[in-house]
Amino acid sequence: MNSTTSKWLLGCGIGCGVVIIIVAVLCGTGYYFIRGTVQSFQDVDESNTLLIKELGEPESFGLYSSEAVPPKRLELFLALRDSTALNREKIEKRLAELDSRLSHTQKGEPHFGEVMGLVKEGFSLMPDVAGYIAARNYKLLNGGMSLGEYYYLYGLIYYSWLDKDLGDGPPFPLTGRNNRMNGFRFDYETHKDTTWAEEKKQFSQERRERIIRRFHDLSEAMIRTSLETARGQYALRLKRELKVLEDNPDRILWQEGLPSRTRRSLEPFREKLQASYSSWLSSLEFADFD
Repeated sequence: MNSTTSKWLLGCGIGCGVVIIIVAVLCGTGYYFIRGTVQSFQDVDESNTLLIKELGEPESFGLYSSEAVPPKRLELFLALRDSTALNREKIEKRLAELDSRLSHTQKGEPHFGEVMGLVKEGFSLMPDVAGYIAARNYKLLNGGMSLGEYYYLYGLIYYSWLDKDLGDGPPFPLTGRNNRMNGFRFDYETHKDTTWAEEKKQFSQERRERIIRRFHDLSEAMIRTSLETARGQYALRLKRELKVLEDNPDRILWQEGLPSRTRRSLEPFREKLQASYSSWLSSLEFADFD
């Protein structure tokens, strides 16, 4: 097992002791879940490594040669989103069911069987989540779209233009940092001093802050790459936006509004782009799996 996979397993947020309990309680199925999760993490690692090797690091992506997004790149982005739609719907359904069960347990004192059932369900989600990211990466590779371009379009379209909430995602940490490690997590904790609604609000705020930093840092790097070749008024606009980002670490790209040419190039695709958005999985799309 490689080091990245080991880190992701530790980052699951349920701890070694709980993993042992899961295996003991679930017997045969426990091994299946762990084995499936390990293999899925390895698939993400391999697909991520191959995609970066072939098409470059996300930070190395340079923005398009003009402010308008080329229609063919938007068509490819939508085709990639459509090709993973069924997998998204499957995960969304499971997340919604798990959210309902978590909300129910907060209304009283859950017994041991309920807790273990939730842990089992959360842990068994991981292969589906990892499988979704791996499949997306391979589709990006086959389509000739780098992670950097995908992240740029995703952030530009959904966060900067359509004003989707950067805190969108499941009502519990599914991705993020745990003991300084990135990876998939399922955290189930009960806090007597807070309601489930309050906990979900806290999770959303933590996720929002993380995604803002991620999008902000990627945008800065991409603009710097673009300035190596950009000329004229386009270069001046990029320099001004870069200066604003450098001075405001909590700001996202084009926060005050997209350049008019960029907005006009996106407008014909608005309906399809809106339909392809998943509030449940948005944070997963923009996660860092290095």
